[in-house]
Amino acid sequence: MYPDKMSIKELPETMRPREKLINRGESSLDDYELLAIVLGSGSRYENAVDLARRLLSQHDNKLRFLMEARLEELMQTNGIGPAKAVSIKAAIELGRRIIGSVETKRTIKSPEDVEEVVREIAAQEMRFFDREHFRVMYLDRKGGLLAWRKFPSAGLAVPAPTRARYLKAR
Repeated sequence: MYPDKMSIKELPETMRPREKLINRGESSLDDYELLAIVLGSGSRYENAVDLARRLLSQHDNKLRFLMEARLEELMQTNGIGPAKAVSIKAAIELGRRIIGSVETKRTIKSPEDVEEVVREIAAQEMRFFDREHFRVMYLDRKGGLLAWRKFPSAGLAVPAPTRARYLKAR
């Protein structure tokens, strides 16, 4: 627990999030400490750790809120302005892109291979979706996975037909 209204510089090094990450690794930090590092600084009234703790506690300590929240929702918290809100959303998006990145060249030869790739690549990202999202796998002539792309979607509950011409133009 961090003392109230104390700047991070006044804390012992073992309690400072950045130093803790350097000395013990990122997995040793609590969610609010990682968020404090993303925020970078606090406000006039509280340090980054207290601000991060308050932001999370207002939403039942659920990180999912940060992923689903719009910039405006984040900025409704005192101490979170446009710069901090953008930093939070950028960090969340980096995490999502890491999860969705294709690291090894896969070969698609059957519908079962497509299912396996979708489970591996997109399962982490897609499990949070609350509406339809459209993804396309681009393959080379031998069935090698070249890219996994997102396309704008109307978010319909019923799948909408898509023309191949539209996908080629992208």
